[in-house]
Amino acid sequence: DDGGGLVEVEQKFFIDEGCVERVGRVLESKGVKVMRDEYFDVAECVLTCQDYWLRVRDGLWELKKPIKHTAATGSVDTYLEITQEAQVAATLEPLLSLPAGTLSSA
Repeated sequence: DDGGGLVEVEQKFFIDEGCVERVGRVLESKGVKVMRDEYFDVAECVLTCQDYWLRVRDGLWELKKPIKHTAATGSVDTYLEITQEAQVAATLEPLLSLPAGTLSSA
């Protein structure tokens, strides 16, 4: 079992205005979706410094766990999105040096 996770691949890049114009001539917008994310970490930014992202989106908790690094830059471009509460807790506890079961709801 993968802990209820989805794999998210992320790639950021810069494009010039000419490219934006060319894309706009070929493709059309299918709408805008506005999301409100709230991110969480401890004061020492333990999660952020390890490239983990704990958030609430649309009332649901998600933990993004880094799983693939780009060799050339060392940056992470693939994340496992963990959504099952038990797996989120089990992943966070060792990262935050908490005893097992501290974050469990049971």
